[in-house]
Amino acid sequence: MRYYEVEAEAVYRQVAREDKTQWSDVFEPGRGFDDFPNRAFLERVLPKLGDLVDVLEYGCGTGPAACFLAERGLRVDAVDLISAAIELAAGLRTSAGSG
Repeated sequence: MRYYEVEAEAVYRQVAREDKTQWSDVFEPGRGFDDFPNRAFLERVLPKLGDLVDVLEYGCGTGPAACFLAERGLRVDAVDLISAAIELAAGLRTSAGSG
């Protein structure tokens, strides 16, 4: 099994260079930060989870799902193995006023 860390790091560097916000901006242009792949799943499942407060997102990329969850009042810890993705996520979070 091959892990694609080098390739993923390169894509996130491209995202930063081209002033984009997420991985899918490179491969699915026009999708938008709020239109992330698992959004429909989260919208369907969240109401069924009751009093869920804390969430860990593993493989967060630049954080669109983490932002989606935080906007709905959940406390989110988001992690990714790709440092360039985390750097972008931190910048997006700061520019959005989330500190």
